[in-house]
Amino acid sequence: MEVLVDHEMSHVKTAGPLEWVEQDGEIVKWTWRKPANALYDAKRDRYVREQEGIDPLLKIDELRQTQLHIARMGSMCSDGRLYYYRSIVCVGNGRGLVGFGVGFGESPKEARADAALKALQHMEFVDLDRARTLNTPVYGREYGSHFKIIGRPIGRGIRANRKFLPILYLIGLDNCRVTFPKHESKWFTRIRAIRRALDMIQSRRTMANATGKKYSLLVAPGSHWVHWPDRWFRPIFKEHKERIAKIKEERKRTFRKGFRSTVHPVLPSEVKPEVPYYAWKTPLYKYYKQTKLKRAKELASADLAKTSDVTTNSTGSAIALPVKLGGDRQQQQQQLTY
Repeated sequence: MEVLVDHEMSHVKTAGPLEWVEQDGEIVKWTWRKPANALYDAKRDRYVREQEGIDPLLKIDELRQTQLHIARMGSMCSDGRLYYYRSIVCVGNGRGLVGFGVGFGESPKEARADAALKALQHMEFVDLDRARTLNTPVYGREYGSHFKIIGRPIGRGIRANRKFLPILYLIGLDNCRVTFPKHESKWFTRIRAIRRALDMIQSRRTMANATGKKYSLLVAPGSHWVHWPDRWFRPIFKEHKERIAKIKEERKRTFRKGFRSTVHPVLPSEVKPEVPYYAWKTPLYKYYKQTKLKRAKELASADLAKTSDVTTNSTGSAIALPVKLGGDRQQQQQQLTY
């Protein structure tokens, strides 16, 4: 019986939320067990969660930060109205390591420093492919905030609103088009939408490990495209500008000034008939060209037969005999005068 009681008491002492204080083999008092990752605050008489530290292996000198938003806030307390500043900061190294933080302080400088410290404590890794396009478009949404990333061919760069470019550079995005909602939204929901979209990005290495396919077979539209340098096309662009200037001068001479100024007239020299031989042609257009060529051959053979039916009379004058042509053409009889 004593062994059973001792076993139950040891179980209660170790498994329960209390710590028993014994003195001379007797329980004198008890205290609450200290929670894990918590510190005791004597001022508030409670345990508070211990703040997360910064990863000691993190290279701080490679990180950059940008301030997304700052506002002057106010609150009412027993001492009166208090004013402070709230700052939202994004920290990243431009290679897929990024973090967002919200800080508070009595001055804008202190609020930004606090936000940067909190961003360092909540760094996340984005599974990106270096110098490659995105496998699939990604989309993140949080209430009214939307964040969409669509891949572009290699060499095309980033296409987004200029005020969001610092965030995209810190994330490490490239060769993509990024869209935000047109209407104004709060940065708190916008950051959550960005995080949800970044969590959906998967690199080709991750997909190869998950599916068992070869890394070289995982390609996306635009992975093998290369954007040629613009300097290669400057001579062609110069010729194009000269041709446009010449066309504008011809327009001035052809159309009098002020005539239908809202309509851009087109000169006959600007319009090229038919489709170029090097252009891709639809099956319907190919069928149209074949039927047109076949019809032209039939008309040519009919004209040849018509000329062969022309005979001469005894006086040497040519006389045309009636010729029957197929298709939609009616029978015609042409007579040549003597």
